Parts: sequence; C-alpha cells; structure tokens
Amino acid sequence: MMKMTLKRVGVVLGAVVLVGTGVALTLPSSDAAITVPVIRCKGDKSHLLETVGGLRFDIATTGFLDAGVGDPFKTSDGRTGRNLTVEDVFSTGQVDGLGDVSFSLDNSRPVGRSSIVANQTGSDFPATQTMRFHFTAKIGGKEYRSVEAANVTNSAVEAFPPPPGTTYVLTNAVRLVDAEGEVAGQLAPGRAFTVN
Repeated sequence: MMKMTLKRVGVVLGAVVLVGTGVALTLPSSDAAITVPVIRCKGDKSHLLETVGGLRFDIATTGFLDAGVGDPFKTSDGRTGRNLTVEDVFSTGQVDGLGDVSFSLDNSRPVGRSSIVANQTGSDFPATQTMRFHFTAKIGGKEYRSVEAANVTNSAVEAFPPPPGTTYVLTNAVRLVDAEGEVAGQLAPGRAFTVN
C-alpha cells in the first residue's frame, strides 16, 4: 500500500468496507485540501492488570482503534514506510472482581510517531506496525490515566489495513494513576489487540 496511488488506496479501502472493517476515506478533488484517510480496525483487547496490592485481573474488552494514514517515507536503508496516527480508541467489557471496564483515547498528551515500515527493501510486506497513544481507563466506576504511552506492535503485518486475526502486543508496562496521581497498578506487556 505504501507505493499505491490514491486511486488504488481507494479501491483497497473500499474492499475493506465490504468485509466488515469500517473505513472512512475522503479523496480530494484537484482543488480541495487533502484529507487524511482513517481506517477503523474493530477487535478484541486483552490486558493483564496488576494492582499495587498484588491482585491480577485478566481484562477482556471489545472495541476499535481508528488509524489515520499519513505520508509515505523511505528509511535510510531504502525500506518503505508510512506515518500513522491514532485518531481514536475505545473498548468496553465486564470483568469479574472489577465490574465495568472501558478504555478511551487521551489525545491531550503528545506521543512518539506511529508507523508501518517494511521489514526489507523491495517489498512492502511483511512490515512492522507500531501504534503509540495515551489512554484513560474507567474501572469499576473509577477513572485512571496512563503514565507511559502504550506502544502496541506487530512485527509481521501481512497487509494494511490488517486482516482479521492480526494480533498486536503491548511492548511496555503502562502504569495507571488515579485522580490524585497515585499509582493504582499497571498493564503488563503482552497480547493487547486482535483484529476481527
């Protein structure tokens, strides 16, 4: 996709809509401003929450991640890449011992670049995709925010948009703090999001 023309991008994204992945795409006219296409990936999230008190909870939620598709680039060794941005994140579920749990994007704090980059020169795939973002969590009626940005990665993406079954992992621990700034626990690294 990294070398595709805007017309081919439209065709690929249109096909994704037909298979159930929500896609919002605006193609510019010759005299209009360019609008960044946004791809919605629906899926299931899975996290291990470790509380300060030593309790551990498997948190399963269902939701989506919206990825803005930005400019293409080439790495210094000639691999193709494309800048991405996390435009929205939301998931919700019910967890025994915690109650209702939801995760939402917190775009009030800057994070590093999100991207998809080919693993070798001469072919766009497989590729490594990394999505970076801060989030807020509502757990059992209490609100928390991430201290570290979440880094969610897959190093063997076969296509973009990613096909169903593509699984991303959280590569870093993310501490959660309450409204007073006290650390309540952390999400441990591991499986984080599977596209469905």
